[in-house]
Amino acid sequence: MIRYLQRLKAKKGFTVIELIVVIAIIGVLTAVIVSNAGTDREKRQAANNSARDFYSAVQYTFSRYMKYESDLSLTIKNETASIDSSDKIIKYYNTINGNYPRNETTFIKMFVDKNQIQYVRAYTTIKDMLSDTSTAEKNEFEKLLKNDIGTVMESNVDGCYYALITFSGAAAADDNVKPAPVKVHSAYYSPKPFAELTGDVTAYRVNNLKFEDYCKLSNGYVCGVCSSAKYDEDGDPATPSVFLGNEDTYFMGATDTGGELKVTLGN
Repeated sequence: MIRYLQRLKAKKGFTVIELIVVIAIIGVLTAVIVSNAGTDREKRQAANNSARDFYSAVQYTFSRYMKYESDLSLTIKNETASIDSSDKIIKYYNTINGNYPRNETTFIKMFVDKNQIQYVRAYTTIKDMLSDTSTAEKNEFEKLLKNDIGTVMESNVDGCYYALITFSGAAAADDNVKPAPVKVHSAYYSPKPFAELTGDVTAYRVNNLKFEDYCKLSNGYVCGVCSSAKYDEDGDPATPSVFLGNEDTYFMGATDTGGELKVTLGN
């Protein structure tokens, strides 16, 4: 193309045929650029739709758990101390008459393949979630969670789904737990699971969890986001602030606190 234009430049003028060829080439290049831009927008919109679907499914499921659910309560009661007990994630509290998370933050990861939910895992920290590469539920609660979320998902698009759940009534002692709504802070969809968190946390956060562009992470993934939480460019709550998923925000508002990966809850 360049050599052809250089030959044309050496001439005193353009023939009609040469002008038609140049215009045709420009038209093709423009069509390719516009087509790629449209495809990119469509990918981001589709990813956001999947994140929104997961957000709604998780919120509905945990809101229902807040009320007395006999199946869930029996599942928790029957877990033994010798396994990764679901009691570490959620508990039935007699004082507030319902099933609530044990911690202020709970992390959920779900993987879908061939339009089928393969597993749902629950964690107490973002570090545990991103460090875990296992592909099966470790306790009865996670099996129940898989079934319950699966029944309310509108569509099962292949990929990995993440959610951060918050419960402001959590307390170290059961008697101090207070009734409060269980909320989904943010939900995400990624075409593939994130790389395992190993080694330097600071480098991992920058290379995998930073949004370099709208809904596009530093690891190259188009990552859908559904959240009302706002953060500044360092991933911390701030005013004025920007929505998660925008440029220079971090996945789940992840922060690097002295080499330890955490999340800071926004408003």
